[in-house]
Amino acid sequence: MAFPQMVLVLLAFFCASPAHAAQGTDAAVKVVVNHDYPPFSFYDSSGSLQGIVVDMWRLWERKTGLKAELHAMDWAEAQRRTEAGEFQVIDSIFYSETRAKKYEFSPPYYKVEVPAFFNGEVSGLNSPKSLKGFVVAVMAGDSVIEVLKQHQVTHLAAYPTYHSIIEAARQGKVVVFAADKPPALYYLYQSGLFRKFKQTRPLAVGELHRAYPKGEAPLMAKVEQGFSRISAGEMGEIQRKWLGSAPLEEKTPRYLAPVAGGVALALLLLAAWNLALRKRVAQRTAELRKEIETSNQRAEELQLSERSFRAVYDSVSEGIVIYDLESGGILDINQTMCEMFGFGRGAPCSIAPAALSCGVPPYTSQEMENRLREAGEGVPQRFEWQSRDRNGQPLWTDIHISKGQVREREVLLITLRDISDRKLGEEALSRSEQKFREIVESAPVGIFQSTTQGRFFSVNPALATMFHFVSTEEMVGSVTDIAEQLFVHPEQRRVLVKRVLTRDGFVQEEVDYRRKDGGIFTANLYQRAVRNKEGVVQYLEGFVEDVTERKRVLELTRTLNTELEERVRERTAELERTNEALQQEVESRRRDQQEISCLNQGLMLQRTALEAAYRELEAFSYSVSHDLRAPLRHIHAFSELLIQEYGSEFRQEAVIYLETISKSAVKMQELIDGLLSLSRVSRGELKTAPVDLSVYAREIAQELVRSDPRRKVSFEIAESAPASADQVLIRSVLENLLGNAWKYSAKKESATIEFGYLHQDEGEPVYYVRDDGAGFDMAYADKLFGVFQRMHSSEHFEGCGVGLATVQRIVIRHGGRIWAEAEVNKGATFYFTLSQAPPPCWDSSGSADQEVTLTDA
Repeated sequence: MAFPQMVLVLLAFFCASPAHAAQGTDAAVKVVVNHDYPPFSFYDSSGSLQGIVVDMWRLWERKTGLKAELHAMDWAEAQRRTEAGEFQVIDSIFYSETRAKKYEFSPPYYKVEVPAFFNGEVSGLNSPKSLKGFVVAVMAGDSVIEVLKQHQVTHLAAYPTYHSIIEAARQGKVVVFAADKPPALYYLYQSGLFRKFKQTRPLAVGELHRAYPKGEAPLMAKVEQGFSRISAGEMGEIQRKWLGSAPLEEKTPRYLAPVAGGVALALLLLAAWNLALRKRVAQRTAELRKEIETSNQRAEELQLSERSFRAVYDSVSEGIVIYDLESGGILDINQTMCEMFGFGRGAPCSIAPAALSCGVPPYTSQEMENRLREAGEGVPQRFEWQSRDRNGQPLWTDIHISKGQVREREVLLITLRDISDRKLGEEALSRSEQKFREIVESAPVGIFQSTTQGRFFSVNPALATMFHFVSTEEMVGSVTDIAEQLFVHPEQRRVLVKRVLTRDGFVQEEVDYRRKDGGIFTANLYQRAVRNKEGVVQYLEGFVEDVTERKRVLELTRTLNTELEERVRERTAELERTNEALQQEVESRRRDQQEISCLNQGLMLQRTALEAAYRELEAFSYSVSHDLRAPLRHIHAFSELLIQEYGSEFRQEAVIYLETISKSAVKMQELIDGLLSLSRVSRGELKTAPVDLSVYAREIAQELVRSDPRRKVSFEIAESAPASADQVLIRSVLENLLGNAWKYSAKKESATIEFGYLHQDEGEPVYYVRDDGAGFDMAYADKLFGVFQRMHSSEHFEGCGVGLATVQRIVIRHGGRIWAEAEVNKGATFYFTLSQAPPPCWDSSGSADQEVTLTDA
């Protein structure tokens, strides 16, 4: 440095004003921060508050001459006390719409990612939606709570600080937590858990602000004006201090005495230096000649070294970009970069940041420029990025950006490593995990993951439904002790867990469970322990299969098999007795055969006579059934006469005997009539013709109403029900069915009887008679159409048990079928079909769409 210039420097040093004005008299600004938020604000081992935010406020004090009174505490308490008016500024807070109603926010000064962290033994967590069903640990008052609730992740465990969350994770109490990335990584590294936990993509990306309660606008203007005096270089120096970069060397001014001594010494040496200069020039000229020769030699070596470096530079597998901070252009790229993106080596300066972006948010050119700007401020960047290759296909790269110098120019050194194959693998794994999760969510059996102590941290919908919980979140949050709350026998769970912990693979056990509402059911429980690489048990998983119905069916099958075996034994004994009788009969016949062989001719004559006698016997039986009527009428009539004429002379017991004889005679008469009717159905020629069953139904309904006009019965009869049938027999069918409906609805104060038919597109019409009377138990429906089979006793409803048997024979003679549906005290419906199709003249749309109410004529 020349002497005049040195003098000017000394004058400038002595004349310079102080760095800042004297401190004013304003009161200190009360500021509150999170005491557990490294590297922004946290306590060191000696209990002193430190961090980026603390240094920023100390620099603000120097810039403004004002005092900042810093307080540090739990984040939730800091927000509560600020809202109560105790503090004027709350620092390092995220913006949200909810908070914007309470605070005014400064411009952001740092961007923070907020991912979810989860135990490495757990898989399938890749989005906020995938966190549903897990207990997620959060810091009380953290803005990520709003983000999780927006994605319906509601089962949250609040801790006062990030450090307490990491400590709980170290003890195995926390499997999943959501936290700001910088403090989370700090404590994970500090506790040795970094390799045991993975992280998702950011659930949210927030920015740090200073916030002022509403109404503090003047204070905000004054404070922010002070922060505006802090230069970007000063902010970068603070961030580099706490984010790991080496600090710049401080240039401190020299004291006056050393400078003055230097000036004096320079004056003394100047004369000697001037004298020696001439000699040195000649000497230096000779040295320069040698240096020029040496420089030429070194230039050749440098060119060789440059070629070697270029060969290595172009052959590395990672793309390399040298970005000029001053011009904002790209100075150079290597061959790998050219091959990745199809760039030309001739004009790298024409490549803009947009060329490294695919344009799909968040991988936009604006975001890339933000990354470059932050790296230029001294904050190294490491992130994954999606671009487009030379063919326009998606290209995933792992990018690292750091600040450096090339030929005395400040540049950014950017390296890009192709991770497309890894990302494809991760996406395939994610799809596989998503598919697995969908299978778990839709599985018909209950699936769970739990701690050995007895608390769920994941269940599927089938298990929640099995235990009558509204949702999986409710079950995970409500069940704090599986043994006591869900096991009918809690000790059974404890014994089962011990077995699981001592074995590999699934252990099966039949368990009696208790539902949320107290109901008991039986299930097969399959459970195993999940261990890490060291063999330490991490958690339990398994599935539950409800076998209550299966056990009931199995027990019923055992009962039926027992009954069947008993019936087989009885039938076997009966067959043995029958076989013994047959053997005796065979022996008897063998003996008789000898006589028969001798009397064969006579036997033929006897056979002819026997056939004639059989025919006469059949005629005799029919005649007797008719001739029995007269004696029965006499028995009934004379019994009635005895009661009427001499009833007063008999004892009451005798009168009862006579009444019983009379009623039995009437019952016998009904049975004979039924048998005769049944026999007539089976004989005679079937004369079919077109008929309208609705006409018969109305006539029969009117007859029933006239028989008991006091009853309130509504008949709903289809307008038309065409059929092809024997007119006499089909009327008998309707008389029996409508008569039964009338009879079995007699005990209802107001009854409804319906007749109609259902017309099928492809098939025969189905006619039906429906009532809302006594009905019957369908368990006995197989006995419905048997002769003398009754569903109700004579004490409740009269009848002889022949009517439905007659109806069935008539329907079968017409080639149709008949069946019934009923429920006790809710009525019955009888359906029947006729094979003959209705004639073309009938409308086929008939149904019970016309209500006819008949009264006494």
